[in-house]
Amino acid sequence: MATHRGMFGRNSSGVPMGQDTGMKNIHDSQACDTLVACLEATGDGICLTDLEGRIQRVNPAAEIMTGRTSGEAVGLACCEFLGCGDRSACPLTRPAQGKAWEEATCRGTRTDGSLLVLRTRTRLVFDAVGRPAGRVLLFSESSLQESLQRKMVVYERQASLGELATSLVHEVGNPVSVILGFARLLIQQEGDDPGGEVRERIFREAERCRRIVEQLLDYARSASSQNPRLVPLGLKGVVEDTLSLLSYRVRRRGVATEVVWDPETPFVLADPGEMKQVFLNLMINALDATGEGGRIRVSSHKRVREVTVGGDSLLNPRARVEERPWVEVRVENDGVGLGTANPEQFFVPFFTTKEGGGGLGLPVCRRIIDERGGGIRLENLPGKGACAVVELPGYRAGADDVP
Repeated sequence: MATHRGMFGRNSSGVPMGQDTGMKNIHDSQACDTLVACLEATGDGICLTDLEGRIQRVNPAAEIMTGRTSGEAVGLACCEFLGCGDRSACPLTRPAQGKAWEEATCRGTRTDGSLLVLRTRTRLVFDAVGRPAGRVLLFSESSLQESLQRKMVVYERQASLGELATSLVHEVGNPVSVILGFARLLIQQEGDDPGGEVRERIFREAERCRRIVEQLLDYARSASSQNPRLVPLGLKGVVEDTLSLLSYRVRRRGVATEVVWDPETPFVLADPGEMKQVFLNLMINALDATGEGGRIRVSSHKRVREVTVGGDSLLNPRARVEERPWVEVRVENDGVGLGTANPEQFFVPFFTTKEGGGGLGLPVCRRIIDERGGGIRLENLPGKGACAVVELPGYRAGADDVP
């Protein structure tokens, strides 16, 4: 791979060329050489382009990530250098706004055909008199990071399944015992079951078993899926299914549960398995924090938020404020609370205050909720206990439908 004497080099008069592209604070060659060395040593890809988005210079990290040398890169459009199949997804297709950095994610392709998932930052650079002279693009390859995040989600789901195993043995075992007992009674009866009470009880208990197994299988299938299945989803059903899965554990601890649901709570656009994982983690945490005879309360609230849309492109130049529906779900417990710890600490991977805890439940919850455009936080309740607050944008039929 070709190497070059820096991102900027020097022009024919010996003046560092960085001064022509926004580096006006560098006044001597020693400072310029130091900056050049840093740019060449960094692990992030860096490209300088002209105002039309044509590559002028790249650093070695950009060459390594894309498989294209600096000689091959010069003169290429940014989307060609990064191998973006969709030109509209290239980070330089959006108009730049002054000196502000703009962040985006795009997909590219190396020269060997392998996929690149790139996190990018771009901004304008200016010449010595303050005129726009081009743009700088910084990018890092995040495919490995995304792969690790997916594995972290699977690991946490498998850990949650392990916690459910004991509860489900009892949940399925109890109705199976009832079914067997009534079946023996039915066999021992000389005549038919005149009122149908025995047959009805057998049917109800068998249906209960079927429902429990179906919920578990649905949750387990979502653990192995890498592509979320986004559908309009009512979170009340998710909460009730989750409490059903934990019912034995709840009864064993003598914990009272209460679901208070605002009937105007909108649906959300989300993957059912992912939402079950979020609320399963939150309710297991609430159970672990609540002593015997405690209480867990799950409530929903419809919120309205003002969102500024438009004004960010030539195709949509006028900014306007719209009111959008939001969903807030609170999972409260009257346990020991969060203590004096910063609530944000609990979202750091592997941070845990539970003996034997993996410290991945809440980070995974935040990643899932963030990907759906929402947020999650923890709060201490006044007096006693803690609360997990999940916020998600409400589903709007037509506007939010997935093609």
